[in-house]
Amino acid sequence: MSNSNELKVIELTSKISLLKDAYKKDLTEFIQTSGKSKKDKLDGLLKVQTSAIAYFNYLEDLIGDTDLLGAHEKSGHWLASLVENTAEALNLICIHYDILRTGVSKFNNSPDVLKSIEPTSKAFANMQRLAASHLKTSEWKSIKSTFKEKSLPTYGFDNRRLPIMNSTMKTVLSFIFGVVFIVVLIVIAFVEPEPSSFQYNIFRVVLSLAAAGVVAVLPGFIEVKFGKWLRATGALAVFVVVYFYNPASLVTESQVPQSPITLPFVEQVK
Repeated sequence: MSNSNELKVIELTSKISLLKDAYKKDLTEFIQTSGKSKKDKLDGLLKVQTSAIAYFNYLEDLIGDTDLLGAHEKSGHWLASLVENTAEALNLICIHYDILRTGVSKFNNSPDVLKSIEPTSKAFANMQRLAASHLKTSEWKSIKSTFKEKSLPTYGFDNRRLPIMNSTMKTVLSFIFGVVFIVVLIVIAFVEPEPSSFQYNIFRVVLSLAAAGVVAVLPGFIEVKFGKWLRATGALAVFVVVYFYNPASLVTESQVPQSPITLPFVEQVK
């Protein structure tokens, strides 16, 4: 993982800890309001709910964005830490809603009010998917069972696979695309050795895309600069090289027979 990503991971881990500590502090203070006035209890409950939303929502959103950071695949330590924080948060969610429901019912037992504090049907789905993917089966199923007992949503546990491709699948498909089209172009080269100008331009674009797809799975780094107007890296750099550097035309030009050079002011020797 790059230095910038390492710093980002440290920052994210620190923020998770701060939000968790703030929530636990507010929760402890609320529990200690026993015997205090109704207003103090209500203020304490609202404070707990506010810190809970900040903590749970941050972790939920972070897990959804972690693929963009690349941390899942590049840092086992970060992934382990994230899974541990997620498991703890899921257990705290069950405790939190017990306290929240009991606390709210004491102030207002209206069905509409009680319904308004309930999570949505897909709440905590990212945390549940991460837990189901990386915890032991017995561990995440135990958490799921608790969620069901508390009448909390289990959408993430029930739908553990996202309907989108992960980065590994995208890379594999990109490689397959590249190999297939390179093979096709090689066959076409023998079938149609002298394509028209239009056909050649089409072949060049497709070959550039195919080469970029193949290179996408190869390790290493490449950077290409064309003057001050173009800079490309990675697979895009390969596309630029293949598209703008045209070895086929050089070969064609080298095969064109050169006409003899005649000098009009020199008589030919018989």
